Amino acid sequence: MEYNQGLRFIELKGGESERVYCPRCHSEKIWKDGLRKNKVNKIQRYYCQDCFYRFSDSKKALIFLMSSEKEISCQVCGGESKNLIVVPEEKTTGEILETKSLLIQYSWYLKKRGNAESTIESRTRILRTLSKRGADLLDPESVKEAIVQQKWVEKRKAYAVDAYTLFLKMIDRTWEPPKFTESRKLPFIPKESEIDALIAGSGYKISTYLQLLKETAMRAGEAQKVTWNDIDFETSTIRVTPEKGSNPRIFKISNKLRDFRIT
Repeated sequence: MEYNQGLRFIELKGGESERVYCPRCHSEKIWKDGLRKNKVNKIQRYYCQDCFYRFSDSKKALIFLMSSEKEISCQVCGGESKNLIVVPEEKTTGEILETKSLLIQYSWYLKKRGNAESTIESRTRILRTLSKRGADLLDPESVKEAIVQQKWVEKRKAYAVDAYTLFLKMIDRTWEPPKFTESRKLPFIPKESEIDALIAGSGYKISTYLQLLKETAMRAGEAQKVTWNDIDFETSTIRVTPEKGSNPRIFKISNKLRDFRIT
């Protein structure tokens, strides 16, 4: 262990146990918080349970701030410079706030807006993914850069932009969102014989579900909400509880679907 200009530097060698301290409050209550990618490799990120500070370990070394000096020069030894992580005293809001608490607030915000549970889950998940891949949710430019770098289709990127726009609306902020244009293409429509082969090769529950979708063309979520009270076995009809702004409907089903038995 050596000291240099107010920093305590610990070099971790092979075989030694890795002890991690928080560079802000020097607490040992540290959790691993995913990996951050750079141009060379992946960097382990850490999260302090006491002061909610997130920091990284770019090499087999950890640097801890021990004084109030804001500017620290690089260390030069034997004509060879060593790049060390320098933790500034002043931290931005995005580095201090806990990402998980922000996502919880975001989920509750969407719920108060009346969004469906599936919408809340998908939008929260896509922001969590961006955060794990290096985006700072309180920095629109960081989120914009993270979205552009993802190997997603244009439609998913546009969905991420919409999700983050609502996040900024929650914290009373705005941004200039990137524009993504989805390339429209004709959907693949399988032959009826292929659909029947898929249904025949599935189990009892899945085959009943697929047969219901084939005959009624209802949404997947609507099919999952069907109960025994929605089925009229005498008239061979089934009532649909709508979702996502659809209208309630009633469908005539075949005797084959009506007589399905799930074991």
